[in-house]
Amino acid sequence: MELVFAGLAIVFSLLLASLQKQPERQPLRVRLQNRRD
Repeated sequence: MELVFAGLAIVFSLLLASLQKQPERQPLRVRLQNRRD
């Protein structure tokens, strides 16, 4: 189980890093924020 959680943590961190490096490619987030307003 520990290996599974470690793998998920690594994948999640990589996804966050990719989002931070490419802020321009976030149309879904922008749409969600606009809907909230």
